Amino acid sequence: MGSPAKAANLRLRLRALLRPRDLDRRIAAGAPIADDPLLELRVRQLTSPTERRAVAACFANILDAASEREADPATRITLDHRAVLAARSEIDELIALLRSEEHLGVRGLALASLVAADPNRPPVHPRFGDSLRQVIADVIWMMRDC
Repeated sequence: MGSPAKAANLRLRLRALLRPRDLDRRIAAGAPIADDPLLELRVRQLTSPTERRAVAACFANILDAASEREADPATRITLDHRAVLAARSEIDELIALLRSEEHLGVRGLALASLVAADPNRPPVHPRFGDSLRQVIADVIWMMRDC
């Protein structure tokens, strides 16, 4: 069996793997990260080039699915394609930011991860009348505000 430190690290990674959305919600809400090893691990994951590329790929897939849904209304894709297509320029900007090497704010990265997981139900309580387009613009602003 491995050392206690390796076992503790493995347990920490497993907890982060099982609860990424909960951790992302806490980070996006501004929870203190210092002295919380689980949040610190999730921050390292969110800021890694691999995770940033994965979130960018999710947004690219969302755009592709919205285009497919628009082209074929009978498709089984359940996505508010009109809202996604209306936000295309903002989503393209978000994808470019995520793929860049620019330093980005972790709260914005966490929020981007949450929106990518379910674009039909943004994880924030938008102001009355806010659209997906505005939510994505807010995510971009949070990513740049670091």
